[in-house]
Amino acid sequence: MNHAQSYVAIRSRLVDALEQLSPEQLAAVVPACPVWSVHELLVHVASMPMAIVSGDVPDGPDPNPWIEGLIARHRSKSVTELVSWWHSDEPAVQGLAAHAGVLVLDLFVHESDLHGAIGSIGHRRAPELADQLSMSISTLATQISATNLAPVAIETELGQFVTSEGTPGWTLCVSAWDAHRILNSRRTATEIRAVPGSGDPESYLTLIDEHLPLPHASLGEPANDDPDA
Repeated sequence: MNHAQSYVAIRSRLVDALEQLSPEQLAAVVPACPVWSVHELLVHVASMPMAIVSGDVPDGPDPNPWIEGLIARHRSKSVTELVSWWHSDEPAVQGLAAHAGVLVLDLFVHESDLHGAIGSIGHRRAPELADQLSMSISTLATQISATNLAPVAIETELGQFVTSEGTPGWTLCVSAWDAHRILNSRRTATEIRAVPGSGDPESYLTLIDEHLPLPHASLGEPANDDPDA
């Protein structure tokens, strides 16, 4: 799938999950984004592309004030209103997604954040996983390229993912979904150190934390007992 197709598929799954939630579940705090409720998570993922296609973009290198402003302006919208708005200009949204892989990655990460918040497993073998993990690996590779660190290798059921050629300084042996959660700062440093593998993770943990701060407490995401999930 291309970026636009991936975006549409992820959005469809996320919307289907959200539309089944109770008011209590929508009000629940998202452990991965503790300043947001589940409803505000929807506000974020819906309002961001809609703002961009309308010409409302971040002013400066830090997008957080812009993101917070969008949530403040649109949190009063219901799930139905947000979903309808999110689908109101499909050519523009899909055109944006086609050329903004980071938008697809953000949505994919937040899909798992949603399921973590409501205590469900979600779809941990989604067809987009390999591409999204590759994108996360590329981000880490860019950070490593500015240092003297050796490459990182991740051994998963989907194959090996590496930041670059060469002898790895850190190797992880983990599921592709957990690797994706690690690289997007959804695991504590202690949890990451406990992952099977080899090498010294400490300098790499610093890079991951610099990109997105690692949580201080476990997100408590449910274990995957279903090999087909």
